[in-house]
Amino acid sequence: MRPDEFRAICAELDMTYADVARTIGAKARSVHRWAAGTRDVPEAVAVIMRMLRVATRQYVVDYAEVAKFLRVLLLLPGGDKVEGLQRMLRARERGKGMRAE
Repeated sequence: MRPDEFRAICAELDMTYADVARTIGAKARSVHRWAAGTRDVPEAVAVIMRMLRVATRQYVVDYAEVAKFLRVLLLLPGGDKVEGLQRMLRARERGKGMRAE
């Protein structure tokens, strides 16, 4: 992901870099470096950001929950795939993740 795409997604989601850091579990300094282009955006972060963009266009979502779920599926620190799938099933049972009208 190029820095301009990263910045555009942040703007589209109306998220500050601090919001992004909190949501995806990254350090604020890293997020600023990705946005500035002084460090490459890790592929896992690129996937999370693109999925957040898609989710907000098509679904009513809670950014933090979507990011947490994606982190687990991508096997990032703090979770595992089984837990992520269980969360997805629980959310479906509660009616979350429904398409917006």
